[in-house]
Amino acid sequence: MYGERVFRDEREPSERASVLLLVETEHELRAAPARPLLAAFGAVVLGIACSRPATAGVVPFAIGLWAIHASGSASRRGAGALMLLALAALGAARGASPDAGIATWRGTGGGSEWVGELGGELRRLPVGSLVEGEAVRVIGAGRERLPAVGLEATGADRDPVRVLRSDELARVAPPRRGLLRALEDPLRRRRRDGLDRLARWHDPEARAAAAALCFGDKSRLDPQVTDLFARTGTRHLLAVSGLHVVLLAGALVLPLSLLGAALGRRLPRRLARYLGRPEAWRVAGLVALVPLAGSGAPVMRAALVLALGQLAPLLPGNRRPDGLSLWSAAALLELAVDPFAFGRLGHQLSYAAALGLILGHRGASQWIATLPGLGAPPTGPLVDRRRAFLRPFVRGLRATLAAAVAAGLGTLPLTWTAIGEVCPWDPLTTAAALPPLTAFLCSAWAWICLPLPLFEWSAEVSYATLTAVLAGADRLPLTPLPLPPRPLALLALAAALTVLALHRRGSGRGRGPARAAAGTWACLLFPWTPAGGGWTFAALDVGHGACVVVQGPDGAALLFDGGSRDRTRVARGAISPTLRALGVRRPTVVLSHDDQDHSGALDWILERHPPRAWWGALPERFARRLPADCARADTTRGGLRTSWSRGARLTLSRGLDEAGNEGSRVLAVETDDWRVLLCGDAEEDGLARLLASGALDGPWDLLLIPHHGSETPLLGPLLDAAQPREVWISASTLTGVVHELDRREVRWRATCLEGPLRREFGQ
Repeated sequence: MYGERVFRDEREPSERASVLLLVETEHELRAAPARPLLAAFGAVVLGIACSRPATAGVVPFAIGLWAIHASGSASRRGAGALMLLALAALGAARGASPDAGIATWRGTGGGSEWVGELGGELRRLPVGSLVEGEAVRVIGAGRERLPAVGLEATGADRDPVRVLRSDELARVAPPRRGLLRALEDPLRRRRRDGLDRLARWHDPEARAAAAALCFGDKSRLDPQVTDLFARTGTRHLLAVSGLHVVLLAGALVLPLSLLGAALGRRLPRRLARYLGRPEAWRVAGLVALVPLAGSGAPVMRAALVLALGQLAPLLPGNRRPDGLSLWSAAALLELAVDPFAFGRLGHQLSYAAALGLILGHRGASQWIATLPGLGAPPTGPLVDRRRAFLRPFVRGLRATLAAAVAAGLGTLPLTWTAIGEVCPWDPLTTAAALPPLTAFLCSAWAWICLPLPLFEWSAEVSYATLTAVLAGADRLPLTPLPLPPRPLALLALAAALTVLALHRRGSGRGRGPARAAAGTWACLLFPWTPAGGGWTFAALDVGHGACVVVQGPDGAALLFDGGSRDRTRVARGAISPTLRALGVRRPTVVLSHDDQDHSGALDWILERHPPRAWWGALPERFARRLPADCARADTTRGGLRTSWSRGARLTLSRGLDEAGNEGSRVLAVETDDWRVLLCGDAEEDGLARLLASGALDGPWDLLLIPHHGSETPLLGPLLDAAQPREVWISASTLTGVVHELDRREVRWRATCLEGPLRREFGQ
């Protein structure tokens, strides 16, 4: 009707098209469904944010805007504003700080220790100390485990994890009981029996993967396998989440619901009215999946949304399910149960992925359909039969790629800021991994229900196919791609503009959002911290360990050691953020010796920052993972010299040709203007040999003292020979060497006092 009115006007074609577009847009806005659940969820979240001093005043402003722009009469606007104000006040009350004495345990990890939250603070407990949801009172101080700190650390990166013993907790109340908890008690025994039956499998890796994917027990997984999933951007496949519910619903619940509906139609008319519809059986199957899969929050959330979507056509008026309303309903229910749920990264990623699917799947699908080979094949009587046969597979591939792109755009801001890396091939890898993953899940569950050798063989073959796909993706370039630190708000804006651009491109509208998205991404990817005109030396705060990052004026970087004995998150929280902030992709690695406090974090770093060259100790576990173009060099005794960035000279020296502390290397970095000496752990015979060879003769502008400031008997000869102007100590505590340094009036700095140390030369 709108189109007929427009084209009857005597206007130019371009003018008529513009009027048509405006009228259609107005019609779409008027026809948009009302979403009170979305408004209620926004009010609650803003109320929780308003309970924090930094965001005070946001809720009244947002409610005022909503009341001004809401449609309807003035009385309805006033009633809606009062409702949202009440919800915002409720959110502020739920978002307030809980009682510091009593808290609820919510575990987030496994292994020999549980990692979880008590009152919003991270804690570590021995496995078996508490039950999920149990209320306790903390009566002991525990001990703190500090994380390693890099140059670009935030306040959250410095928060310690407190380790508690079982006797430092007093149980206050058992976990809340409910229907799902009551159903889970007998099923927990069935899951334990299922894990025991899985122990009969011949392949230990497939057995561990089945325990993780079916029952959420990831304690048996090999860390290398877990890291393979993380590097290829498919870590979410290991978690029992909404994706697994969807896969199981499509592979098991859907065919069983059709069978149940066929049988239900044979029942009496009153029963067949309900049981003869497949939607009722699908809801029953989804409800049964929740306790079977462990009643985790992602499983409950996905099952709830899918069940509500199936029930929508059964409601009066034959309603159509609305994705944003279902998303808001699940979020409101979860906030009612746990107001601190959205403070955890896992919940944020889950809801962000769902929101990306709701808002961006259609646009991504339309954009992918324009790519060569993925568009709809021509139809007609002369269509090639092979293309007609492949049409469903092309559609399935297109839908899978669109879902991966949309979910990736939704989670990209959080992944960028919290994890700091991304796999550019994530959509393709996910699409290739879904078929073997679905086959593995169905085979594993079938074997648990009916242990036949055929199901075990099918599970092992599908798991081998899955790991082969991931291993092939891991060989692709930029897998993974470390990302520089960027503001979360700018990343969210870029993702939103990209979703809008995909939607506009699919509907054939203007290119304004596409240009804005391209400009925002260019701003994000352009280096914000280009290499300066000098040299930067940084000793990271890794406690009892050593890690020094050196960057030259041309951007080339060198990493001297990397490990710790008493700090957590050395690689993820300190070394990698520092390299990403400096814009370093491939550093030169120098390893003094193979001890945990000097090399423990390099396993993880090698997969994200493949080195250009490797100097020093080279254990076998590192040698087989180095790139083919990585140069390797070491010295037995004496010195190994080479030139480096902008004329700098590197000298690697060693006192003894043996493993351990006394065989560790020292690295000298020199130019015509300054000299820096980085020492390993040699403090007795190895240090004596180095002193005798003259490799430590100064003066040195900067000296990293050996063995974390250990009180070596050769401290006096070392200081006499080196004549340092400044001494750095990389340690968790100070020792008596500082008294000798003070007596000699040598300036010293320690990571245990100042955190990361930094000095620049030649600026």
